[in-house]
Amino acid sequence: MSASTIERTFRRMLYKNGRLSKNDANELRKMILADGYFSKSEKKLVSQAIENDLLDEPAFEIFLDLL
Repeated sequence: MSASTIERTFRRMLYKNGRLSKNDANELRKMILADGYFSKSEKKLVSQAIENDLLDEPAFEIFLDLL
């Protein structure tokens, strides 16, 4: 899946809820890992979510595993 699609989904989830839930994080993780390649822009998105505290506690663990 393209990084731009993942980013749009990420932003839509944030707009809707303000933070990412565990379900949101799982959905994004599946999208990121679907092609078997973790791109630089996908890594940046994950890092920004962690650094800017945009994740609920369970979601944090799911994203932290990607780094």
